Amino acid sequence: MSGRPRLGDFFSNRQEPGRPGLPVMSVTMNDSLVLRDDLDRRTESALRPDQHLLVRTGDIAYNMMRMWQGARGLATADGVVSPAYVVLAPKPGIDSRFAYHWFKSARMIHLFWAYSHGLTEDRLRLYFDEFAEIPIAPPPLEQQRRVAAVLSEWDHAIDRAERLVAANRLAYRAELERLTAHATSNLRRLDKISRVNLRSLSAKTDQNFAFDYFDIAAGEDGSNDDLSGKITFKSAPSRARRMVAHEGVVYSTVRPLLRRLFVARCREDAVYSTGYSIIEPLECCLVGYLKHVLVSRVVERQVYARLTGSGYPAISENDLAEVKIPLLSMDKQLAACEILGGIEKQQSLYLQYANTVRVQKTALMQKLLAGDWHLGGSFE
Repeated sequence: MSGRPRLGDFFSNRQEPGRPGLPVMSVTMNDSLVLRDDLDRRTESALRPDQHLLVRTGDIAYNMMRMWQGARGLATADGVVSPAYVVLAPKPGIDSRFAYHWFKSARMIHLFWAYSHGLTEDRLRLYFDEFAEIPIAPPPLEQQRRVAAVLSEWDHAIDRAERLVAANRLAYRAELERLTAHATSNLRRLDKISRVNLRSLSAKTDQNFAFDYFDIAAGEDGSNDDLSGKITFKSAPSRARRMVAHEGVVYSTVRPLLRRLFVARCREDAVYSTGYSIIEPLECCLVGYLKHVLVSRVVERQVYARLTGSGYPAISENDLAEVKIPLLSMDKQLAACEILGGIEKQQSLYLQYANTVRVQKTALMQKLLAGDWHLGGSFE
């Protein structure tokens, strides 16, 4: 091997046609290679198996258009992938488990971007010929294996944490349905048990009035981390109007099935987007119970039936008022809030744990893949 090593010295481009009977795999941004049928957004393919590419155990497949963002997957079993992917077959001198982590490091992501071709970022493509020319300096093979073993353990920890989060969410849904199942005989229109959008800023508001603005969260995960920060009425978007009069549920009427909702008290310096409705319950309904029941199956079915629009489906204030809520007695509402609130607190702990493990893995990657830390002993 003369000159500085290149990725082409460690990987070949596997272009073998697929075989019938092998599972069809897809590359994801964060979950490696997964079965295509397991994706939330299922995609059908008219291609025959032999029109796919074979991927063997230990190979790395990457998305040519997203490699500069880290879209790659390590094959843990034989399968077939789209011909739009590149399949990398490891050569002697490289551990593909190490390379899978290494390809997500900041340095490698930068190199993938630099060697990709395209007029704009959404058209950047990294073909194998360019991939093969990228100069690299991997550590010795034994060190690669040690690094891969350590980072794989962190991946297992992340996977276990995510399973806890998923199981907790299922437990919440099951308990919510159990608690509200007996209330379907007492359905009350939302506008009969609450007041919607009692208070809003007027067009005559002082131009220098400063407030914390809550816009609709841009994320797809239903998180409520949507505080846009302190702004003045003069510089605020026209949709910055909603305010909480007393205490209520801030409920996203845009894509409501993402379940972006939370309880908020009256604050004179807090304003919410008109993409939210502020639902303030009357004395017959606890605000905590209202928050829970708004994501129950019986309510969401009604919301779904009233959605309009395709890209960003929404429910109008008038249609939301017609939705019927299963109303429990006050003592049962209190009991439901205690049970469901306890599950939510547990969920918060699981999420904190999962995030902590991810941060720890990122820090480890920075040290291990940059060669700042060297591992001794066996990790097999």
